[in-house]
Amino acid sequence: LQDAKTALETKIKANEDLINTLKEQLKAINEKDTEQDKSIKDLKKKLDELTKRNETLEKEMALNKAKSDAKAQIYSTDLLNGLDKTGYAVKIDAATTPEEVKVALNEALAKAKENALKKINEDKNLSQEIKDAVKQDVEKANTIPEVDYAIEKAYADALGKAKLDAKQEIDKIEGLSEKVKDNFKDKVDKASTIPAVNEALEQAKKYAEDLNIAKETAKNEIDSLANLKDTDKISAKAAVDAATTLEEVKKALEDAKAQDIKNKKVAETGDLIDKDPTIGPDKKQEEKDGLKDLTEEQLLAKAKDSAKNIINALKNLSQEEKDDFIARIDLATTIPEVKTIVEEARAKDLENKNIAIDDTGKIIDEDPTIDPDKKQEEKD
Repeated sequence: LQDAKTALETKIKANEDLINTLKEQLKAINEKDTEQDKSIKDLKKKLDELTKRNETLEKEMALNKAKSDAKAQIYSTDLLNGLDKTGYAVKIDAATTPEEVKVALNEALAKAKENALKKINEDKNLSQEIKDAVKQDVEKANTIPEVDYAIEKAYADALGKAKLDAKQEIDKIEGLSEKVKDNFKDKVDKASTIPAVNEALEQAKKYAEDLNIAKETAKNEIDSLANLKDTDKISAKAAVDAATTLEEVKKALEDAKAQDIKNKKVAETGDLIDKDPTIGPDKKQEEKDGLKDLTEEQLLAKAKDSAKNIINALKNLSQEEKDDFIARIDLATTIPEVKTIVEEARAKDLENKNIAIDDTGKIIDEDPTIDPDKKQEEKD
């Protein structure tokens, strides 16, 4: 029994030790759970704080974005002046909620609409139809960019119609070549404003007016060209009438003047041929008829040849005088110079003849073999 008791006591002791151990472990677990509960509560508190802080930051970000977007609308438009933009920006910066930002932005929107409608109403380049359409678009706009777009669209539509009308009007202008018309229509296409379109159209009309004036002036000048035949004048004026550019009018007039100068040189050379004693009367007209086909250099050479023949035929010039006049003719660069030298030579020839006559008359007066009553007859 004693052994059995001892064994039981031993078991009881072992059980008690185990119970105590378990109690210690349970105590430790309870203490740990308490710490965990506290940690959970601390974490939950921190989470709540962070959530609230995040919500605050998100609201701040939303407010800042609303302010930034609102000011971007205000500063992007030309419908508000600098003072207005600054005033609305100050209101937006002072706002503490997105709703207050919206109130300030709506004020700016209302002002932009007011200015837009005023701009449209005062613009004389816009038709009433376009004005009525854009007014509706402006009034329906919910943002400043929508107002800007309505205005831009109105001007784009008006500009497109103005360009179409201008090009159609340019096509109707008489007397201009297709190339000239295309040049003015290209200016119309490149115009970025209605006034620029109108200016291009006015330039086209002015060019047509200038062209007509230039034509009349050119034809009057052609009529005044003394060395042109009537047939030449008719042809020259026909070329002027057919011109479709100022350059073509200028060229037609220059051609007529060149022909006038050529005709004058031909006539001057013909005069020298008429006086050329080396060319027979039956050949003179043939020589003159061939002059119109010669170049200016050939005409000058022909004039010089006849001039030299005329001078060489003058009977009252010494050979030295003839050589001097001929040398000057060789140096002459124009037909008028050649004619002047010939006239000087003929004048010198006449002068020499008159001197000879005077000298002969004096000799006759002193000749005792001639009866005094006969002396004047001899001198005559």
